[in-house]
Amino acid sequence: MQATHLDAPHAQPARPLARRRFSALALGALILALSFSLPAAALAGLVASGSAGVVVPNLESGSFEGAGDSGYIFGGSIGWRFGGIVQWDTVESFYMSANQNDTLGQYTTNNYSIGSGLRIGSFGGESRFHPFLSFGVAGSRTDLEISGLTEVAEWGFEWNAGAGLLFDLTDQMAVGARYRYRSSSIPSFLGLPGGDVNVNLHTIAVEFVFGD
Repeated sequence: MQATHLDAPHAQPARPLARRRFSALALGALILALSFSLPAAALAGLVASGSAGVVVPNLESGSFEGAGDSGYIFGGSIGWRFGGIVQWDTVESFYMSANQNDTLGQYTTNNYSIGSGLRIGSFGGESRFHPFLSFGVAGSRTDLEISGLTEVAEWGFEWNAGAGLLFDLTDQMAVGARYRYRSSSIPSFLGLPGGDVNVNLHTIAVEFVFGD
């Protein structure tokens, strides 16, 4: 059956959403400022990562909330590590897919993001364990297929935060686990109240990191 695209009504965004967007923009500016202000002498080397895991989606719009079933996520990043404390994932990209079941029907949620992030933790020293916190911003495209009939495809601004733990396998390779909370918004669809729809994703992944 031919899918139809429903134009979203131009609802006035709620104030909490505007505050979240401002906070995400401020976080992005802070990431870039910290990254470019680090001295070149502290540069430890190039790092790259690849990860795969599970994702649990959740949609929110006003009083409406759609709980999701678990799906999958995979992606990777490339960046730089500074002074054993900061890792700048200069470019990172991820793809996620999951299903949701709600009173309005069955949803298939596909999400693609590309952005930049910052990890702050202990990446040096004699210990082989390296805990860290992470923050990031991205452009996020969300594709929703509702009951196989309606398709909604929109770009939104995403912010994310999380934590992880790496374990050194060798001097050039580490493996670890990482949790991230990702949040973005897209224009409302199907006349749902509350303005924009918040797309919230909880992800847990196994990650391999290569580099100095």
